[in-house]
Amino acid sequence: MVNKFNFYQTSAECAEAYNVTAPGMAMFRQFDKFQPLVFEGAHTTKSFLDFVDKNFAPEVINFKLDNAEPLFRFGWRSLFLLTESKKADYNTPFAEAAKELKGQALFVKSGISKGDGRNLAVSLKVIKEDLPALIMQ
Repeated sequence: MVNKFNFYQTSAECAEAYNVTAPGMAMFRQFDKFQPLVFEGAHTTKSFLDFVDKNFAPEVINFKLDNAEPLFRFGWRSLFLLTESKKADYNTPFAEAAKELKGQALFVKSGISKGDGRNLAVSLKVIKEDLPALIMQ
């Protein structure tokens, strides 16, 4: 989720190969194997920036320390689902809400007992007895 953007300009023929009508734009994101996400808004700065803001991250972000700075530094509204269970019933509505509210909040999922989740737990002041926990920041 680290914010790294590359912008390229290419020919109309190349754009057509990615279902982009020239003049047009598409976003390629590493987390979805660089499948093009075609920009269909008005060609204005605000419209383009709204498109980027809405689509720069996956619907549900699996927390990693690489994600921490953009999550906390920029003050985006974020919902954290802290759980040690990948199969619990509450995972489905969380993913559905992430899809429905895409662009309005970041939806972040993490455990707290291993890896980078331990640092997140300390930051959010959550202990194992609190799980599952849904925290909004």
